[in-house]
Amino acid sequence: MEDHRHAETLAWIFRVLLYLTSVLLLVYLGHLYVRLGANARTLKARSDFEHLIAGISAQLIDTPLDRTGDGVRQGLEQLGRHTSVDRVGVVLQKVDDALDVRPYASCREGLDPPNGWPDAALAIGCECPQHRIRRSTWSRKEYERHGCIDIPSVQALQRSELKSRLMERGIRSWLCVPLWHAGNRVGCLCFDAIEREKRWADDDIALLRTIGEIFASALGREQAEREKQTLELRLRHARRTEALGTLAGIAHDFDNILAAILGYAEMALGRLRRDSREWQHVQEVRKAGERARDIVDRILAFSGRTEQRHRPLRMRPLLDETAGLLGASLPATVILRMRLPD
Repeated sequence: MEDHRHAETLAWIFRVLLYLTSVLLLVYLGHLYVRLGANARTLKARSDFEHLIAGISAQLIDTPLDRTGDGVRQGLEQLGRHTSVDRVGVVLQKVDDALDVRPYASCREGLDPPNGWPDAALAIGCECPQHRIRRSTWSRKEYERHGCIDIPSVQALQRSELKSRLMERGIRSWLCVPLWHAGNRVGCLCFDAIEREKRWADDDIALLRTIGEIFASALGREQAEREKQTLELRLRHARRTEALGTLAGIAHDFDNILAAILGYAEMALGRLRRDSREWQHVQEVRKAGERARDIVDRILAFSGRTEQRHRPLRMRPLLDETAGLLGASLPATVILRMRLPD
């Protein structure tokens, strides 16, 4: 009897232990299920993010260079919706005054960018590693993550002009991703959280650096194309100037030849009688030389070698001379008559 009770007690203890083991196993399985679900959601979110980045990259590759700006704005809009931030902007540093470097920004519907933003982000994100503003110093190293500036809470910043700049623009969290192209920093990609603070995961920041490189590459190609067009315009202008200089030199040489022709024509007219056919022929030579000299003067004035002079001109002799030239080239069946006022 004693052994029977002892056996029942052991059986009850084993049943309780088995029950507890089952409960612990069930709890552990539930914990694994939750973790697997969280990991699955994280992987899906990362996969969606990577798919978005690949789509933006393909979109910018297929976009013509003259519409790169539109492609960047569309990419920023998609990026803002996916990351649930209120403002996204790209700002480029200006390296040549001849080039028009425009910022690109996308804002949540109903939200407008403040004046001077995102241009002013360059003064925060692309300066030297340590900024001294109004006797207060802040170091980017305190907020640097993977080469980016991540300020999860602007309100928690120490009192400084940096904090004032961000709060004046209603920014509660701020992320600045530097843009690099050909080994040089060319600008920054900014994410502004206005409604609520934003916390960025390390994987997200790494992906944002990738999309920053994509934007920098696309805008770098566009800027290189604009620089190429500017250089081509300068080269064409230089070639035109060189051609005008060559033309002016030829005109000077031709003017010297005309001077000799006109001089000998004047000498011949002085030796011939006015009623002779030879005098008329030499007179036509002199008139043609005068017209050629006028053409040379216009060429020199056009090339900037001489000052263009305006003087009154008698139209009747010019028209009579032109009519004579035309009459010699017209057939005998055509008669040219001119009626000119006195």
